[in-house]
Amino acid sequence: MTNIRFRTFALYAYPEAFLYTGTFISLGKVLGPQWEHFYGVIKKYFIIAGIVIAVAIVLYLLYKSNVSAIGVILVVVMISLIQDFLANEFKQFDEVVGILVPLFFAPNWTPWIQWFASTCRTSSVHFSK
Repeated sequence: MTNIRFRTFALYAYPEAFLYTGTFISLGKVLGPQWEHFYGVIKKYFIIAGIVIAVAIVLYLLYKSNVSAIGVILVVVMISLIQDFLANEFKQFDEVVGILVPLFFAPNWTPWIQWFASTCRTSSVHFSK
């Protein structure tokens, strides 16, 4: 076993556990039965993120070993793959946003949003439209 004190362990473990469980409980509450549709759409973005991270790691390792020709080829291939994949992906992104925005900002949020807007207008910080 490691020689880590319980206080140090708890300092790192418990906030992460609350964040992890809170995220999934909140997503379940907000999305409800629409979770299946949301997961089907967002899964593609997780795959893209994984590929981008993997390619970035490979490029970093190639950069460290000074193999620049292979790195340039990988960058060109990665850019072309991402461009082809994203050519028709914003339609699904619009669907996800169309589902999430009404769920988060229902009509009962109107007084809070108006209060926040009036607070911003009276403060020294001004937002441009």
